[in-house]
Parts: sequence; C-alpha cells; structure tokens
Amino acid sequence: SEFIQMDLFPIISYIEKAIHHYYGLEKHISVLNHLISEETFKECAAHKERACVIYIEESPAECFLGFYVDKKIVNPLDQSPLLELNKKNLDLFWLLTEEISHFILLSQRLMLARPTSLLELEWQAEIDKIIVASHLLSQQTGKPHYVQLIYTSFNEALIYKEDLHYHKAHHLAARFWFSRLKAGLGEK
Repeated sequence: SEFIQMDLFPIISYIEKAIHHYYGLEKHISVLNHLISEETFKECAAHKERACVIYIEESPAECFLGFYVDKKIVNPLDQSPLLELNKKNLDLFWLLTEEISHFILLSQRLMLARPTSLLELEWQAEIDKIIVASHLLSQQTGKPHYVQLIYTSFNEALIYKEDLHYHKAHHLAARFWFSRLKAGLGEK
C-alpha cells in the first residue's frame, strides 16, 4: 500500500464510512484492504488511462476485487477535502467517491450473490457523490449545500467518461436530484 501517499487513506476511509453509514451497511469489505499496486494494475487492468479503477478477477470458486488509485490523483489533492471541500478538489473527491461507490456496490452484491449492471453502478455513484459531499460539507459548514452540489454536478460538471451507461446514469441521477430539489430538498 506504500504506492499511495498516506494522505489519501483518510479520504478513502471517510468516503467509505460515509456511504456505509448512510445506507446502514454493517458487513463490508474495506477498499483499503483491497488496494492493488501499480505493477499489478499494469499487468491486469484494461483501463490503463483511468486514475481510479476497480479490478475484478473471477474464477469459478472466487472473485477478487482490487482498487487502484494512480499517484497522479494525489497531487491535485494537496489540500485535503477533509479539511475544506472546495471547487479545487471537488472533482477529484467526486472521482474517488464514484469509484468507492462502485467498489461497495460490487462487494455488497457479491456477498449476496446478486448481479449488478453497469447502469446501476454508474447511477449509484452519481447519487453517492452528492450524498457524501453533502455530508462532508455539513460537517465543515453546518449546511449540506445540496443545491450547489447538484447544480455543479449536473449543470457544470465535465463528463470524462464516454460510456453510454455513464451518460444514461448521469441523466437519470440528474432527474432524481432535480426532482428532490423541486420537492424541497435544500430549503432547510
């Protein structure tokens, strides 16, 4: 695990705990226990251009989940989002949150022997990134900032993925969150 700067461990841990707490998940597999090295990543991963990747290796008897974070992602996080979540570190915080969300959903489904789709993975991550950022901002400022987060994510965000599932999930999550705003979320 020395391939990731130790500064990233608390951020990964915070995101993971926030998701588990929000959904009341008790039994879980920790992302921190499944970090893979750059060498392992280069040997086996198909998405070598990505900054964060979940690696899955299946055999008839078992399944291995690995979580890789490229060293490049740490540099822009010189100011930890745990100290102050802001526009400079929000995109990278969301990137980590999305990938950790994928890991958690996959691990939960594996423990239950249930399938999941790419659309489900991407939609859940779009939901979780708002929940986790809002939770963190509530701790930092006393306000969840739902309105700002939702507008930033769904009106201002750069979409890095060109995957059809991601675009569909992004659209569905935007509909979900804007319907919550219309219903009064963020007015308190």
